[in-house]
Amino acid sequence: METKKDLILFQESINLFFSSRLILVEKPISNILKILVSRPDYFSIIGECARTAPFKSEYKKALSHSNSNEVRFSLPKTDMQIVSLIVGLLFEFDKSTISPTDFITNFFPGPKPHDSYIKFCDNIIRPLEISFKNLYLGVFVTPPNESPSAPAVNATIPDKTKEECSYWINIMIDSVIGDNSIPETIRKDCLKLLKGFLHVMDYNDPIVLEAIWIGLYHTLVKSNNCLREIKELELILDKFGVIK
Repeated sequence: METKKDLILFQESINLFFSSRLILVEKPISNILKILVSRPDYFSIIGECARTAPFKSEYKKALSHSNSNEVRFSLPKTDMQIVSLIVGLLFEFDKSTISPTDFITNFFPGPKPHDSYIKFCDNIIRPLEISFKNLYLGVFVTPPNESPSAPAVNATIPDKTKEECSYWINIMIDSVIGDNSIPETIRKDCLKLLKGFLHVMDYNDPIVLEAIWIGLYHTLVKSNNCLREIKELELILDKFGVIK
């Protein structure tokens, strides 16, 4: 049975948002995504949420227009939808597909940038904390008169893509194991992500694979490891449309 003690890393990543500022928001975003994809127990939750409530459809539903034609952003009702939407949004921030600064200041206006940031933390990060914990601890209950959403149908990952990805992932695993210059903590993170990538390919879900790819990419690039191999892997994933 999962316990609150197992949520310590997740809670620390949440707390980092509240001790940060708008100008430094990239750091807590990168940190929480790395943690979510590097732990199998955390990753299984966001993977299930992504399959059950795909980010793109949830993001589209979250945007609405007021009578004055002003665009508003509102969260969905269920924990799975909330986690899928917010984690997906953080991935978009991390990829610079959506500007976190523009999003925060546009949807949470305030007298000063930090006021907007505090509103963002209260209205986006805090609900993510609550919903993720509910799902992790098994608190989630389907709302009355609603049935669980049917799993999303995703395009499969071609066998050729899996073969080529496995080739480069295994090379990176050997490289990380054999490189004595890598600090032990970083080595463990890299191996978790690399082995997790191989495991996730069996899900046959491009959305989930792209999620763990982001964590793997940032961990290896920032630690200056396997740069040639990570580039080859990126080309393969891009070629077959797994990443965009």
